[in-house]
Amino acid sequence: MYSTHSAMDRKAGLMGLMDGFKGEVQQQFIARPDSSKDLVLYKWPETNIRMMSVVTVQPDEWAYFIKQGQVVGYLQGGQHKLDGAQIPFLGGLIDSFTGSNVLMAELYFISSREFANNKFGGSMGEVEDPATGEVVRCGVYGEFIFKVVDPAKLILNLVGTQTISSNDFIVDAIKDQLTKILRATVNSKLKAEQWSLIDVTSGTYTLDFEKAIVDTAIGYLEPFGLQITRIEDFLVNMDEEDRQRLLELKDRMAKMRLAGDARYMAAAQTEAMFGAAEGMAQGGGGADMAGLFVGAGLGQAVGAGMQAGQVQQAAQEAAAAEKAAAPADAPATPAAVAGAAPATIACPKCGTANPEGSKFCSNCGTALGPKQCSNCGAELAPDAKFCPQCGTAQG
Repeated sequence: MYSTHSAMDRKAGLMGLMDGFKGEVQQQFIARPDSSKDLVLYKWPETNIRMMSVVTVQPDEWAYFIKQGQVVGYLQGGQHKLDGAQIPFLGGLIDSFTGSNVLMAELYFISSREFANNKFGGSMGEVEDPATGEVVRCGVYGEFIFKVVDPAKLILNLVGTQTISSNDFIVDAIKDQLTKILRATVNSKLKAEQWSLIDVTSGTYTLDFEKAIVDTAIGYLEPFGLQITRIEDFLVNMDEEDRQRLLELKDRMAKMRLAGDARYMAAAQTEAMFGAAEGMAQGGGGADMAGLFVGAGLGQAVGAGMQAGQVQQAAQEAAAAEKAAAPADAPATPAAVAGAAPATIACPKCGTANPEGSKFCSNCGTALGPKQCSNCGAELAPDAKFCPQCGTAQG
């Protein structure tokens, strides 16, 4: 009977010893589990860590020890035996109530590698186009790559004491900062460089924007120990309807600038006078002058800047040139016998000479007097199609 009890006691003691040994072995080896290899940050579940345990730190990560919200120390890649003699900072983690056999600390494994394929995108709201002054709703899209550059700041300023099971918490924090960065960066680059939204949305300045965003993000993410290393596939876009509207407006503004250019007007007027003189010398009269001017593709310049008085002056100068070139004994024309020809107004449409003060052309009915812009009230040439001041199309 005695021997039976003794055998049972020895067996129970042996099983208890084995259970204790298993528990000790489980606590002796600490490492990030394989299921958490893709996490930016992994928190060891226990805060009671046995002295002399072996901590395995991968080459692309750090192991940080935190106590009462303060970083006590960290380990780099390799295997480390938690021995106070070899790792001095462990002395501040020893729990005296356990016989100095246990470290009281939170242990975090933080990856140092880059994390890619993080998509972002959304509306930027209304953006002003420097080329036209129009306000257009735009969106931005792309991907960012990031990494941890200061694990202590990531733990203390962002993650805290919570346990995270995915990277979403950290990625969302970066996206929140990107929302501020993108709008500020895109608007500042547009204004500073005077880039057209047409060019921007076609991808012309993609590399410039990607670099600017990476540079700007440094200051925004530094408090969290994070850094965006690259922006990829960056795109600013807008509705196709808005794109067509900007294209049409840009084309109209270009024509207005051309029509209002002083050098262009001077060249057009010179060509018109030479054409008028040549036409009148051949017996064509003032109507041929206007026809030549329009036929040369300069009709819009006439409407935008050349007034009827300038046309009349050109005709008079051409007539004087014709008279000077005539033989001395040539019979005088009726106009020469009667004296100076009465003042006339040339029709900008058909070239017919009308008495000064006429409001409409006697040949085609075109209005001869000045008209005003329906939008800003600026004075226009009778046949002006667009206002040179505000660009409004005239009926």
